[in-house]
Amino acid sequence: MLRKKLLGLLLLVAIAVSPVVAQGVGTWERTDLFGNPNSLNNPNIYARFLVQNGVITVGASASSIFGYWTKYDLSGTRRWQQRGRAASGGLIDAPWRNGVFAAGTQDANNAIGLTGIYHWLNANGDTVKVLGRPAINVAHQPTKTLYQDGRYYVAGGGDGSGTGQRPLALHYSLVCLDTAGTLRWQRQYLNPAIRLDPANPAYVGGYAYLWQVLEAPRRGLLLFGDTQRDSIDFQFYAIETDSAGRPRRTRWVEPFGRRADVVTGDLNNMVRLRDGSGYVITGYCRLDSLNRQRVRGFVAKIDTSLRVVWRTLLPAPTAAGPADPTADIQPGQVRERADGGLSVMVTEYATNGHPRVRQNEFDLVRLSPQGRVLGWDTYCSQTCTQVTPSAWQYLPDSSVVVSGWGQQRNAATGRLLAQPAWLARLGQPCRRYVVQATPTAAMTPADFAGLALYPQPARAGAQLHIGPAGTPGLHTLRLVDALGREVARLAVSAQGTVVLPAALRPGLYGVQRFAAGQLVARHKLVVLAAE
Repeated sequence: MLRKKLLGLLLLVAIAVSPVVAQGVGTWERTDLFGNPNSLNNPNIYARFLVQNGVITVGASASSIFGYWTKYDLSGTRRWQQRGRAASGGLIDAPWRNGVFAAGTQDANNAIGLTGIYHWLNANGDTVKVLGRPAINVAHQPTKTLYQDGRYYVAGGGDGSGTGQRPLALHYSLVCLDTAGTLRWQRQYLNPAIRLDPANPAYVGGYAYLWQVLEAPRRGLLLFGDTQRDSIDFQFYAIETDSAGRPRRTRWVEPFGRRADVVTGDLNNMVRLRDGSGYVITGYCRLDSLNRQRVRGFVAKIDTSLRVVWRTLLPAPTAAGPADPTADIQPGQVRERADGGLSVMVTEYATNGHPRVRQNEFDLVRLSPQGRVLGWDTYCSQTCTQVTPSAWQYLPDSSVVVSGWGQQRNAATGRLLAQPAWLARLGQPCRRYVVQATPTAAMTPADFAGLALYPQPARAGAQLHIGPAGTPGLHTLRLVDALGREVARLAVSAQGTVVLPAALRPGLYGVQRFAAGQLVARHKLVVLAAE
């Protein structure tokens, strides 16, 4: 039923098409990232990049024997290209001085057969420091890096050493390094899918894949990935830790309920929202519990309590404009825009039942802060006949940098000529679509009334008057601390009152009033200790 309702909502979307726009100034594409651009042996090289100080540093993050790194300026001119020291992959997520920190993997004699290798590259691409075997032999497959307070926190997969669970399936694993190249600590975390009890003392129930590490409240860390909760199904699993990686709490996160199969991965990402209200993640889901043939891409918001705030199934745009509700799509990375909205990369997912039609195009789907689809921008490659983007971001001039890999075929015969790694800066979309707003019930002037907080200051646990409530059921009050992090979300009564949490700490808070999901008023509130 849920699936039918969500599909119905997408079918009701009305689309307005704007004129075709030519590519803008600064547009360029490169297919010479890692060695021979005419090679047929570069598929599935998911190039990731880091933009800093007017240059783009790119690393090959999968399916390469050696790590490769290449630097371009914003005009597309190549500065240098270097090859790593026997490091498979070149995951680039974090800066180091004027260079970059890169993480990869190499073969090791441990339970998972791999260990991490870490490079510190200077501005010329030279490997200044490298840490890996034989210096350390930590069972760790890097997937994501967070740089915070002079530390590199590298998330990935491990063998569960030290957890008391048998190392027969992947566990969440976190490595902490400092800028001097010293291994500070490494932790592995209990896999909740492995059940060790008197009835099943050695039963291994599944795999746990850690894909994301982000900053969490109270100077903590959020570890987020997917875990095989049932025999075949995966579900999001989160661990919040302190800055030393010690667990504070764990939680299953279920955007589509207990029975849905939900995963994320290499091409997806998670961002921490600037206002501190939570996180947004992209992923895949299969909603029907038995016949799971369709892959649906989605984006979801999770608050700081790790509860799902909203989730949106991403549309599959077509060249004609209206979204195709029957097509499988591949969701990519999500970015927060300057206006507080979101943009999510989407490419068509080729299946036997639905071949990929727009092979040299990808889309950036625009969403409101509340997850409503506003439209999408379609970008086109002029050098590849097919592109598979893996990473992207906006530049300050609103142009887009995107990386991945492509295919080049003979236009007449269709013969495959090359499969190069691909980097592009695209100034303007080829096409732009705008989704018309869905009409909502009319709201009275009282719905948009300002805040008249009383008493001021107020005590924790006491009733707070905020003025007329207007239409019942439409109003929410949100309290944020001095850093913009949400500390409470309260429903407003018909009388225009809320009860402040008794555990609220004394101090100054921002108060935000929402009507029908839209911010309509702001104020400040001084909170005293509860009596």
